[in-house]
Amino acid sequence: MKAPATPKLLPTQQEFLRNVPPMYAGRFEKAFLGEGSPRQAIRTKCLECSGFQRIEAAACTVKLCPLWAFNSWRGESAEPGDQAEESQL
Repeated sequence: MKAPATPKLLPTQQEFLRNVPPMYAGRFEKAFLGEGSPRQAIRTKCLECSGFQRIEAAACTVKLCPLWAFNSWRGESAEPGDQAEESQL
């Protein structure tokens, strides 16, 4: 019996991942493959938009962004090194 084919990343997604900080690469790969929740995908996009800085994602004021109302980073302290919160995503 043949194993089901696993989804593959597009070449452009692979190139993008080469420029993502290693601590966030898994999060982006999951989002690209459609794994995880919509909330996780939104948080990932917000993280990318803020230059991979959680504090900046939490302080986002770009109200013209279609995802702004869904940015669950807002209101968090987003302290660097908060690994407990990261592991839940």
